[in-house]
Amino acid sequence: MALNESALESVLKDIFLEMKNSAGGTPKDDDWYAGRLAKAITDQIKTAEVNAGIAVAGGTQTGGALTGAATSAKGSLS
Repeated sequence: MALNESALESVLKDIFLEMKNSAGGTPKDDDWYAGRLAKAITDQIKTAEVNAGIAVAGGTQTGGALTGAATSAKGSLS
């Protein structure tokens, strides 16, 4: 799937709510906040897929069989 803006927004809102709710008890610190944001963003990126069809310039490759132009296959960013 492509990057999902609404799913990321939902996760971020959950993080904000958890941080807000912790204000009355043990507050969350900047390290907690930064870690949760980083995980939300990297999780979103790791589930993204890239569509096939990106042209790749080819040529002779030492130790391999590439001898011309190629087209990539669908893959993920993880």
